[in-house]
Amino acid sequence: MLGFHHDDERPTLAAPPREPVDETLLRAPEFSTDEFRIYKFKVREGRKRRRKRFNWPRQVLSGDSGTREENCVGGQGASDPLAPTPRLVSNDFSPRFISKLLVSCKLLRGKKEKKGRGEVLASRREFEYRERKKGLLPSFSSDLLHPLNFSIPKSSIELVHGDKVALIGSCFSDSMAKHFVQSGFQVQSNPFGTIFHPTALASCLQSVLNDSEKVDVVQRGDLFFSWDSAESVVGFSEKELIETVIAKRKAFKDYLKSAKLMVITFGTAWGYHLNSSKDIPVAIGIVGNNHKMPSSLFSKRLMEIEQEVNKWDYIVNRLKGLNPDLNVVFTVSPVRHAKDGLVNNNRSKARLIELTHSVLEQAPAEYFPSYEIVMDELRDYRFFKECRIHPTDEAVSYVWKRFEETYLSKETQELAEKVKRLHRSFEHRTMHPDSIEAKNHVEITEQKLIQLKLDHPEIWWE
Repeated sequence: MLGFHHDDERPTLAAPPREPVDETLLRAPEFSTDEFRIYKFKVREGRKRRRKRFNWPRQVLSGDSGTREENCVGGQGASDPLAPTPRLVSNDFSPRFISKLLVSCKLLRGKKEKKGRGEVLASRREFEYRERKKGLLPSFSSDLLHPLNFSIPKSSIELVHGDKVALIGSCFSDSMAKHFVQSGFQVQSNPFGTIFHPTALASCLQSVLNDSEKVDVVQRGDLFFSWDSAESVVGFSEKELIETVIAKRKAFKDYLKSAKLMVITFGTAWGYHLNSSKDIPVAIGIVGNNHKMPSSLFSKRLMEIEQEVNKWDYIVNRLKGLNPDLNVVFTVSPVRHAKDGLVNNNRSKARLIELTHSVLEQAPAEYFPSYEIVMDELRDYRFFKECRIHPTDEAVSYVWKRFEETYLSKETQELAEKVKRLHRSFEHRTMHPDSIEAKNHVEITEQKLIQLKLDHPEIWWE
């Protein structure tokens, strides 16, 4: 409706008259008892759905029990999402799984298109930074691979190229020996085969230091073995075996006279004691290998720490007397001896660690924590092979990296990396070895090796 003022001819809009309001519409709806129950149930269920929709990722990251599947649906295993001290509920959370989890929950920036690895990791770090400030993620979540801060002090022993290294003990010694060779060091590893038990190792080294010519021989078929050595030391006659063992003892002793480092790796505290019998009138004791002989000849025993401490203290001092520049480093193998059972394996490893540190209190030696690196720092089954017993090549490489940081200077590490690259270049296999490109690659690599030997003649190359 338009109205006109007398002073001005401009039209103005007049407000329409207000219509009466039905006051019954302003009253709260009146529910019957059954209708009110249904209303409350719908409200309650709606709240639950909203809570599950927005809080279940927090429950996965901060739950205190349950499997991954139970927690991912906000199930019984999930705890209060606003708990003040959240923690991971599973030990197999990988960065890839966390990224997929966050992308699936639409918590990462960007659309649902496929992202590059760098973008996903950057988005994940941004999300974790925001959530950590809210107290919803643990402080170590940005590096789920290595959650524990495990520092190893720098050793006073410093290896350089040209130093000789000796390794003896379990199969983990052979795994580390490959990295020494690839890095350009002269290495002698397990000349008597893999020997796991400290008592058998001590007996073997005592025979070396004492120039012993006594060899305890056992025959299996047409093969002859030594009770102090592994199956790799073999002869087709007793005389051939004795000559082989004595030659190895003399060669190893000569090598130790000029070596800079000796790494001794203990594998298990469970040993097989060879009992006396008709064929064996005198009990030999703990053997280095049972050589697949009948189990009735042996009795399985767990090592006594007190008996071994003095024995190894004596051996270390004898080694230092043979070569004052020789540095002895003890370590415990991270390889699980599952045949003894996991409980007995842990009992065994505990005794080996206690033996090592008891020896260090008396003898001039060091300890390198290869066992702790794999079990406590890596601490994941993806660092073990399918058997879940032996560490993967990646795990051994990581242990070697920590070893380099402890015993090698930065300059030596850089030179070792050059030698590794050259080894990898030689190991490269092409699909067309007769092509000009492949031949050029071999020629260039050989020229690099010649130049490296001229610049660094101390490098050992096999």
